[in-house]
Amino acid sequence: MGDESDRRCCRALWGRKPFFGTNPLCFGFPSRRGSPLVLDMATSTVAGGHIFKARAENRPIPNTWGLDVDGRPTTDPHKAVYFTPAGGAKGYGLAAIVDLMTGILLGGNFGPHVTLMYGDYEKQRDLCHVAGVIDPIDFRGGIHFGSRHTGGRGDTPGSACRGV
Repeated sequence: MGDESDRRCCRALWGRKPFFGTNPLCFGFPSRRGSPLVLDMATSTVAGGHIFKARAENRPIPNTWGLDVDGRPTTDPHKAVYFTPAGGAKGYGLAAIVDLMTGILLGGNFGPHVTLMYGDYEKQRDLCHVAGVIDPIDFRGGIHFGSRHTGGRGDTPGSACRGV
């Protein structure tokens, strides 16, 4: 498990201005019967890189990805200065948890206090990261965890992996 606080770029839920960053989080689960299951995601609708790539390619983005300076949805990646939280309130809640676990719990910056990555290079960002490892053997089902977990492949009839 790992997560980190990030610069503020995601609009506050029901607000017009950003409060949290994309606050990525990651979980990984090993498997003896297949590939590990890994979730690595931003708590924004899309990672900022998708919007930055659209800017470089001068192509529109879905109006659910970004907001202009007035907090209105935009399809113009050059005007998308704020990102939307993934899944609305759920993504915003996840971003809050990441900020609590990284910035506040560990004593670093959080929310709007995180310095931008690019710009003021003289100011320290004071980001915090959390990484944790849980040994499945310490849990009731742990002895079977690696053999029962299939990385999401084949657990449900008709759910054969088609590749991503």
